[in-house]
Amino acid sequence: MKFLKAIVASVAIWILNRFEGATYSTSRSHISHAVQSARFEINAGSRMEIVRRSQYFEENNDLMNRWADLFECYTVGRGLELTPSSTTPEWNKKAKAWLDTWAQYCDISSLQSFGCLQGLMARKWFVDGEIFIALVNGESYLARLQLIETHLVATPPHLKDQEGKTVIDGVQLDARGRPIGYYIAEEDAKGTKTWGQPKPASLVIHLFEPTRPGQYRGLPFCYPVINILHALDDLLILEMKRAKDAAEISNVYKTKTGEAPNDISLIKAALGQPVTISTGATITETKNDYYKNALGGRSVVLQRDDDVAQFKNENPSVATREFWKLLMERACAGVGIPYCLCYPESMQGTVYRGALDMAAMWFAVRSEVIQYALRRIYQTHVMRWAVQNVPELRNGAPKDWYAVSIRAPRAPNVDVGRNSAAMLAELAVGATNFERIYAPLGLDWREELRKLKEELDYMKDEGLLNLLGELAKAKNPPTETKAEGSPNGAYNRLIAA
Repeated sequence: MKFLKAIVASVAIWILNRFEGATYSTSRSHISHAVQSARFEINAGSRMEIVRRSQYFEENNDLMNRWADLFECYTVGRGLELTPSSTTPEWNKKAKAWLDTWAQYCDISSLQSFGCLQGLMARKWFVDGEIFIALVNGESYLARLQLIETHLVATPPHLKDQEGKTVIDGVQLDARGRPIGYYIAEEDAKGTKTWGQPKPASLVIHLFEPTRPGQYRGLPFCYPVINILHALDDLLILEMKRAKDAAEISNVYKTKTGEAPNDISLIKAALGQPVTISTGATITETKNDYYKNALGGRSVVLQRDDDVAQFKNENPSVATREFWKLLMERACAGVGIPYCLCYPESMQGTVYRGALDMAAMWFAVRSEVIQYALRRIYQTHVMRWAVQNVPELRNGAPKDWYAVSIRAPRAPNVDVGRNSAAMLAELAVGATNFERIYAPLGLDWREELRKLKEELDYMKDEGLLNLLGELAKAKNPPTETKAEGSPNGAYNRLIAA
């Protein structure tokens, strides 16, 4: 008996001690999913199908397009500013001047500037999940860049037997699983692809953000909510059909016989046309005109015992619109971009600021990934070529010529005035610097301070500084004079200098 009780107790523990989430129930739908490595789950077929749908929605869906625009705006902005930051200021100035010139002709096809290429990198990364940047040289051997889209990197047909062994979805691996090359197809005018030798990984920057260990290819940012986007698309199509049907069919007539009247005089009267009587006389005022004049508006004369019904389209209803909004909010949450950025509306200040703060951090993290790619471009390709081939940069190049500073663009916020005042206060006490202020705007702090100096020198020569001082006194009377350590004090010291 004791032995039986022990068995029952152990079975009861085995049954009761469990996760409900791991227990099957007929009250819940079945979830089709297998726990497996990233290389098996994110295979070439599944990945390209998600990319296909993502590209479709980017081309045809307002929400997806808005996401891509916001992503591009807040990760690279006007183009992330690369500022040479070696320990030699004079060399930095020369390097920056050369870099600005190179940025105008950095594209291998000479079509896009460096800022525009950054925008394409960000957008294709968001929509396709990745972008490949080939480090190439032009006909004059100048360092150039070539962007390669995701569909051009794949395992060649003749290497299908090596898929999952030495090649994974176009990425050539060594024995340690480290990428050593990328199979990039050449595409002709008809779309026919030809394959050659893999391009060394040292000459290719693969811009993507893995979500799992062992992931070699990227996924579009919308992959968790791709079905929600599809559902929204279907709902909009169906609702549009309903609206068109309601607009086309305005009135439905019901007769006792179920047929339209065959008396031409009745039809003419209903249409407002003159009716000819058998005697040859013409009715000067039709029945339709009579009712129209008597009642106003659009009137239709019906036969006795006839009925008319008019469709009323009250969709989309409030409940329908709220359901759509719920789906869009879920889609935004799945991607990571707040709904209020896509469709701004009145919100309580604290909640709105909190949402923007979360968005700012999200964009900053994504921007850091792009900054890493740009830093590699600067250090291993562009500036390396410059210090080897440009005389004014080669002569006297410092040991740390590769040092570069890159800042993320300005974050979304609703407190520009307050943030600006705080930024100036930090500048006055040395808690920030001009690079941190100008770089997020895509500007070079050296160039902007040089312009400021030119403006101040011009105002001194024209005697305008005294006028500005008088205006400042009129705006800020002596009783409201700011402390010397305040932003106004810092600006006054700058003018005095």
